[in-house]
Amino acid sequence: MKDSHHKQSEYREPFPYKTYEEILQEKERRQRFRHGMVIMSGVFLMFCAVIIGIGTVWNRSAAPVQLLRPEEREFDLSALNQNAVLEELGGRFNAFTLPVPTPDDSAAGDLLQVTDVSEVVKKVRGSVVGVEAEQYTDPMTSRGGSGVILSADGYIITNSHVIEGCDSISVTLDSGEQHMAFVVGNDRYSDIAVLKIDAEDLEPAELGDSDRVEVGQPAVAIGNAAGQQGAATFGIISGVEHTALVNGTVMRLLQTDAAINAGNSGGPLLNPQGQVIGINSVKMTVEGCEGLGFAIPINMVRPIVEELVRSGSVSARPMLGVAVSRLSAMTSGFYGLPQGLYVTAVDRGQTCGLEMGDVITHINDTHVTGLPDAVLVRDQFRAGDTVTVTFVRRGVTKTVALTLLDRMTVFSDSNL
Repeated sequence: MKDSHHKQSEYREPFPYKTYEEILQEKERRQRFRHGMVIMSGVFLMFCAVIIGIGTVWNRSAAPVQLLRPEEREFDLSALNQNAVLEELGGRFNAFTLPVPTPDDSAAGDLLQVTDVSEVVKKVRGSVVGVEAEQYTDPMTSRGGSGVILSADGYIITNSHVIEGCDSISVTLDSGEQHMAFVVGNDRYSDIAVLKIDAEDLEPAELGDSDRVEVGQPAVAIGNAAGQQGAATFGIISGVEHTALVNGTVMRLLQTDAAINAGNSGGPLLNPQGQVIGINSVKMTVEGCEGLGFAIPINMVRPIVEELVRSGSVSARPMLGVAVSRLSAMTSGFYGLPQGLYVTAVDRGQTCGLEMGDVITHINDTHVTGLPDAVLVRDQFRAGDTVTVTFVRRGVTKTVALTLLDRMTVFSDSNL
């Protein structure tokens, strides 16, 4: 037993070495395996080539389909009915045919034309002027724009923002002749101003009807763009009911893709007849939109100009005399308030009883959820008229009769 414990075990090599002859034999076996795989691949490719060749010969043995030239046809696909065509072709074709253009149809390509607006530009160019305004306090600062001649004796329309706050205004006619101008009237709320120069026998522009303008109609803009007198751009009317809130007034603008730059402000937007359908204004912009210009419709401009010439200002513009902010659905739900206009300030001249913190929900039975809605209702009246305002105060709904104030007497913070 003791000897068995001390008996030395036989030593074995854990990784026995191969002899040189064994290595050569294994190398020959691998080489024979690779040769066999190459031979099998070649046999497979030859088999595929044979199959493809047999298929090609088989297809060529079938009866060929001959396509006749148009002059060899014995029938007219456009004249025969479907069953006759199928019977003529032996049923080998589907009954799908494309219409063949006729001489009348090919003439439809003439509808796509490049429009020549040179005659429109020639007709109106003499009625468009350049306007340059400067301040005495800062002579190095000047603003440039355009204007439209309204009468032969020198009344000119332009944008309010072109001449507002300036002391010296110069008007340049298309001929290059310059005149000093004075302001007849200025209405910043509509961005319209009327100038007067001492001149006679001018070429007044022809005013059109902006209510008849439709989307897709051609439009030409002329103005003093980039300092170039009478520069013209061409496009189409992209929209006729674009609503924008400008200086507390909701304006419905004409939208066009004709390029309108800073110098175009106060210039005309024309229809193909050379009639003024709008006054261009770069002040009317939409954030996030590019390649779009806006013009104040001439039907909106006409009564403003007439009142500016008569009295120098637009009187009796209505105001409720309050400052409001919109309550969104999330805000109104969070605070348990109705969705409407939250009153943040009340003008001292407004004695109707509205207080800061009230939520206006209706004006004359019209539900208002935003400032544009309320302005549209307000602008249907004049200063001195009475409207009914429904509001909520601390959970209680109340109604008051409110007398509209004149905008000229309301403090500047009021926006309704």
